[in-house]
Amino acid sequence: MGKYLSFLVFVLLMAVGDVFGVDTLRHYDPAAGSVTVGGGYEMIIARFEPQAPGYINKLYVTLGGNSTSGTAKLHLYGHDGGTAFPQWQEDLITPITLTKTQSGDEQIEVNLPNPVWVDNNQFFVAISDLSTFVYPTATTEATVASCKSSNGGDYYYLFFYNSASSNPWVLGNRKTLKIDVVMDYPTTTSHNYMKDVTLAAGLPDNLSNKDVAWGDYNNDNYLDLLIGQKLFKNNKDGTFTDVTDSCGLDTAKYTMFADFNNDGWLDILSLGDSVHNVVYSNNQDGTFTANPFGVAFPTFGPLKAISIADVNKDMYPDFFTARLWTTYGVSDSAFLYYNDGSLGFTEQTSLLFPNGINGNCRGSIWTDYDNDGDLDLYVVNYVTQTTPPRDRLFKNNGDGTFTDVIGNTPLDNNGSNGNPFYNMSSGVDFGDYDNDGDMDVLLPTLAHPHHMKPYDVRPTTIFKNSGAPNYTFVDQRGKHNLQYEETHAGSTWGDVDNDGLMDIVTTAFYGCRYIDIYIQQPDNSYKMETFDYGLADIVTGEDAIWVDYNNDGWLDLSCGKDNKFRLYQSYYPHGKHWVEFDLRSTTGNSQGIGARVTVQTVGGPTYTREVTAGKGQMMQHPARVHFGLGYWPIDKVTVRWPDSNNTTTTYTGLSSKRIYRLNQDGSNDLLTVSGREEATPLKVFPNPATSEIYFNFTLPEKSFVKLDVYSSTGQKVTTVTSQEMSMGNQLLKWSRGDVPNGIYYYNLIIGNKQQSGSVVLK
Repeated sequence: MGKYLSFLVFVLLMAVGDVFGVDTLRHYDPAAGSVTVGGGYEMIIARFEPQAPGYINKLYVTLGGNSTSGTAKLHLYGHDGGTAFPQWQEDLITPITLTKTQSGDEQIEVNLPNPVWVDNNQFFVAISDLSTFVYPTATTEATVASCKSSNGGDYYYLFFYNSASSNPWVLGNRKTLKIDVVMDYPTTTSHNYMKDVTLAAGLPDNLSNKDVAWGDYNNDNYLDLLIGQKLFKNNKDGTFTDVTDSCGLDTAKYTMFADFNNDGWLDILSLGDSVHNVVYSNNQDGTFTANPFGVAFPTFGPLKAISIADVNKDMYPDFFTARLWTTYGVSDSAFLYYNDGSLGFTEQTSLLFPNGINGNCRGSIWTDYDNDGDLDLYVVNYVTQTTPPRDRLFKNNGDGTFTDVIGNTPLDNNGSNGNPFYNMSSGVDFGDYDNDGDMDVLLPTLAHPHHMKPYDVRPTTIFKNSGAPNYTFVDQRGKHNLQYEETHAGSTWGDVDNDGLMDIVTTAFYGCRYIDIYIQQPDNSYKMETFDYGLADIVTGEDAIWVDYNNDGWLDLSCGKDNKFRLYQSYYPHGKHWVEFDLRSTTGNSQGIGARVTVQTVGGPTYTREVTAGKGQMMQHPARVHFGLGYWPIDKVTVRWPDSNNTTTTYTGLSSKRIYRLNQDGSNDLLTVSGREEATPLKVFPNPATSEIYFNFTLPEKSFVKLDVYSSTGQKVTTVTSQEMSMGNQLLKWSRGDVPNGIYYYNLIIGNKQQSGSVVLK
């Protein structure tokens, strides 16, 4: 990889298993020969890949040339949009002047006035304003690319820049500058809170990460998985079985769940060519029957959006769908179909688009952004100019008509000097991220650097809902701390750490561009924690979905890895509270799509969620809504049902760490109690370890105990014990034997409780 790391100091804190230390980061071999580079260029750039988030304290820059009194200027750029060279050029520091005092190669020490925090996968050190006969020094060796991609380019360590050139960026002959960056890492060991369990869950590793939907098709209270042409039944033990053939499915490429005949069982919407445009009605015995739409329906592909909701509140779910383009860049069709209640549909597209043409769609979602009880529609358009149009926000007028009101908001409204220039929007999600009771917007975009400064184009941004009376939106750019990535493909909200604050996962389109997780802070800003969650350097493609597939109350992640579907199970260890709800409506659609659910805590915040079916780029949240509660107990829960009267029902006496079905008549059914409550106070030591690891805990009573250890790829390494054990203090020992160094995961089960975490072998 052309990367040479010299570790100077490490302090091991075994109680928490973290590694602290100072690291000199370089991408060159100190023993290699030297050559001056960059003559005739205004800037020479070195790219660095830190091994973990950390602070830059100082740098050592080697300058060559015959000058004995020349100068140069040092710049420090961050992630800079993810490109292999810093097109954005946003300084992390005030540029520092370097002064040469001797002829030939001279290493100059640069102490930063304040440590600079870097937490993404790369940063840049750039040298500019070179005096005559002053040059950066590189090695004579040629390096290989640290990352190569057919659509994302090749990532090397040296680039040259001339702003006046028609092609300003030039690869630096695959060499590396002699620059050393001294970093202080708070830890170099990830907690790996997310673990890839795709294969362990019995899922193929070659499924596409497009068109992903979650829903409980067989009403066994566990969420099943629908990906394009495949249906996977949740076996309720952490694994899945492909039941596509046995269920009688022969679906098209584009599929989603909904109860279209309102009988309480999920059906499957299948869109594609005229043969596969069907609703598969659920026979309530594990099989489905195809109900063709008829020849009036078009060939729908290639679709980029399907969003389902009971738009006209007649109890039967309707759907919106749209295309990106059939011919590159050319505006394409969108479709709105109302359910006739008999598994048939009537086209109502003209209510939104009189001529049937939308633009270049890359996502959609139904939501009640103005809190009036009617579902509105947000449509994402992947354009930059005035034609095709910007994004759409269709306000439901409550009388069967819609009005596009996006022109009254700052959404997708950029430009300078009176020239509009819209975002290349690439997905959308709505959620109450600030817990004030209205739906805010998360808008991922593909934002090219050359569009951002001259045309005021936005990177991925949160727009806060201003609430009553105007229900417009406030641009939170500069306040949310989401880092600029040029090629964001999607993003979604979910409370991954159950603290009551909705967190964010972002995905990216191209190779060498990576997923990120942002954890919301108490001031509603976000902190990147991709490394700590064990998801660093994962190339996703398309969008992502949070889902609690194993009913343990902690959100797992379904997304892509190298554009193939992956399921990541949450192993976050904290004991915070949570609650989840399935809804059953009698006066509206059975699932409660479009319902508004609020949880009032005792003496604490009120949390709000909406039930949606189809968001962003062909992704479907489960209809089950998840609430992180922190440590607040539940006071009451209120559901505003999606029926013609916006009926509300209030529930009391509910407990946390439970999954309930809330029935519209005011009753509730307890579906499951978490099997992931903290088992018992547990000590794991030493951690890191070289040969043996001990697990110490106390049993309050005689109990069945099982302790398994897994690799980072989800394969079981060993079962330490699986037996009934007596009351009292217990000490289990794992002798690693010939198990290689690395990060491993333990899962301790005591009775019906469990506890998980990570251990490091070195």
